[in-house]
Amino acid sequence: MAKRISIMVLPNTPPEAPPQLLLEQNGVWLDMMPDDQGNNAVDIHETKKQIDAYFQTIMTEVEIQPAHTADNASLKAMFGTFYKKLITTKVREALLNVAQTAEANNEVPELLIHTHTFLEWLPWEMFHDGKEYFGLRFRIARLPIMRQVPDVSAKTVPVQRVYNLLANNFLDAAQEAAWKDTFNGILPAVNQTTFPPPFPNVDNIVNARDADILHITCHGGLRDPASDKEVYWTLDSQNMQKVNFELRTSMFDTDVVGYESKPLVFGNACASTDAGGGGSRKNGLLPGYGASFFSRGALNFVGTFAPITKTLAIDFARLFYQNLLGAAGQPLPIAQALWVTKNHYRKTIQSPDPSYLFYCLYGPPDTVFHP
Repeated sequence: MAKRISIMVLPNTPPEAPPQLLLEQNGVWLDMMPDDQGNNAVDIHETKKQIDAYFQTIMTEVEIQPAHTADNASLKAMFGTFYKKLITTKVREALLNVAQTAEANNEVPELLIHTHTFLEWLPWEMFHDGKEYFGLRFRIARLPIMRQVPDVSAKTVPVQRVYNLLANNFLDAAQEAAWKDTFNGILPAVNQTTFPPPFPNVDNIVNARDADILHITCHGGLRDPASDKEVYWTLDSQNMQKVNFELRTSMFDTDVVGYESKPLVFGNACASTDAGGGGSRKNGLLPGYGASFFSRGALNFVGTFAPITKTLAIDFARLFYQNLLGAAGQPLPIAQALWVTKNHYRKTIQSPDPSYLFYCLYGPPDTVFHP
């Protein structure tokens, strides 16, 4: 059995101090903060702004061809710096020990991050320890700290109904054709419900209560970037009827949204210029929906903590589902499927678009979805 390490991430006092970090050992949570709290000199709010700005820089440069790969020295160094700023020496040493032990046994260790929703934005998958990005060195699963305990007892999920939703005014003809093939050859057509036509609205997301997989490809943004509030997805950025097409995180604070079928929700929120106006921006940190869907019944959520390019989003999703649902063999546990997909981009494709590293997983890492 592969080595597993569990970390709890909590807000600190004062709130601008780096997060409190605890490490689970034999059922006991150990305080991993430095004895002198010396790293409190780091302002977490300022660091968040720096990370946010760097993600915007990355995605701006990705659009300039030829772009840089994940092996770019500046990219690795920057997220190595953020890692040291935000994660204490004790935790870094524990993670390194687990990674090296697993590597010696030719295994990939599992990292479970029990995180407060205020700290979802921490880009664990992008942290670099001098050898590799965490999303490639570990199979990472985020488990949000909730007010109510969700039912995560299901270990296998038979996939009988897939809803595949695409935002209007979003993809060009070639991209839309590729999107339509997301599940073809992986699941029978009878198991798939695709939108368009007609293009979906928010009700289609909320009413997909019998979904085993809910796949959403849309614009993502912040409605008020100046105050870092509120994350939204839009299914039609050019439509002025935002009530019909805009999904906001605040909706999940009510009982309007709920998924009794315990689905996998895959949110492909790509960069948005928000042609409809309203002050959103194109790139940057966009956390929020993982914990939201998880709190409302989704067994697992796969999404990104920053917008990605449309072409990569479509291609990544199909490859992920091939690995997840066993198109070329046995279905893989979801954390393993995500790790295999990322490594394919890193080692086989050597993608010039590093945003495949932005994908993250919420919920149990060992769930198996099978046709």
